[in-house]
Amino acid sequence: MPADEKIESITNQINDFMERTLLKRNLDADRTWEYTLKFFFDYLRKNHAAMFPGFHEKEVNDYIEYLRSSGKSSARIHEQVDVLLAFARFSNKELNKEHLNLPVYHGAEPPLIEREEDLQHTESLLFEVVQQNVKEIDWNEEPRLEDLLYHPYDKCRDSIRDFLLFRLVIETGIAPAEIVSLNISDLHSSESLKVKNREFLLSKNLFRVLTEYVAFRKKYDRAIFIQKVMHDINSGGKRIHQLYSERKDFFASPLQEKLAAIEALLNEQLQLEEEILRLEDAEEKSAEAAVHTLEEKADALEEALSEMKMILVFERKGNDYQFNPAMFVSDRYHRMTTDMVAEAMKKTSFPPEMLHNTITHKWKAVGIKQSAIDKWLGRKGDVPARASYQKAFQQLSEAGYAFPARSLISDINKW
Repeated sequence: MPADEKIESITNQINDFMERTLLKRNLDADRTWEYTLKFFFDYLRKNHAAMFPGFHEKEVNDYIEYLRSSGKSSARIHEQVDVLLAFARFSNKELNKEHLNLPVYHGAEPPLIEREEDLQHTESLLFEVVQQNVKEIDWNEEPRLEDLLYHPYDKCRDSIRDFLLFRLVIETGIAPAEIVSLNISDLHSSESLKVKNREFLLSKNLFRVLTEYVAFRKKYDRAIFIQKVMHDINSGGKRIHQLYSERKDFFASPLQEKLAAIEALLNEQLQLEEEILRLEDAEEKSAEAAVHTLEEKADALEEALSEMKMILVFERKGNDYQFNPAMFVSDRYHRMTTDMVAEAMKKTSFPPEMLHNTITHKWKAVGIKQSAIDKWLGRKGDVPARASYQKAFQQLSEAGYAFPARSLISDINKW
């Protein structure tokens, strides 16, 4: 098999493994598993080309020695080998842990993302999803009902949210409990987020994307709410958008006219039922055809009434919409909980505690004092002055990760 086909084959296996593992909600699985496997197979391709993409205990032991010589701790080596073992089980490969030369395990360490390229790659993937969804949005000033089925306003909002959750945590170290407490009003024109009794100063680019996200929310949240109502309601197998095309006049009518139309149909239905009973009581053979015709008409009336009532229910539920001031909302339009944040981030990027550990580890690695980090993260009771915060922000920003400048849409005035 040519080398490029081997690479494609193992990439597909990894993707399949990750998809099935995440679907099973494996409590330990996250995007680091994918990067761990890709790193291992890249090592295998370069150092054991004849075996690639196959491997046995010998190749894994060589890889363990490579990790050891690269300065990886025993905890990190055990973590990576556990992922390889899980992948081997998934692929029906025989890999006996007892035959591996694992170092003595000295206990768990805080989980980290060790390779910056993994963070950069994840950031790019998250933004690609945003771009794909943004391109499918209809930029009408006010989304029409007939547009809602065909434009992924909900997916767009959720993908921007997931992108921002990743960027917020890896850039600022903000904790999930603080994320869920954020309101849209906490975003200030001074390029900062007010978090409880202090501020998180933001990079210019992160502030821009947050501003665009808020503009999107204000314009499209109602449309997304209506989308959910449409999804939840069915009428005889017909979705609301189909009823809209068939009963535009009814949709456009005021409520009193709708109720009057329903009452008229109910009266007509009652008259039909009375006529059917009269003909059936007559027990005349010649009346059978007439009864059949009337029953068909009654069925059509019943269907029409059901559709009209469904439209009323749809409109009533749609009118229940109220803008949610929370910065981040769930797909059911509730303020996200810490569990929701953790689940969303684990599914799309990395667990928040892993990102938090990664950025604080990087800050300390370049010499920033723990006391300065604690003050920035609000672990000390005193609230520093803004000038002190700006100095800390500058220091932490320079020591952190630099991501490409992003914009959700070139003309924010469209929102």
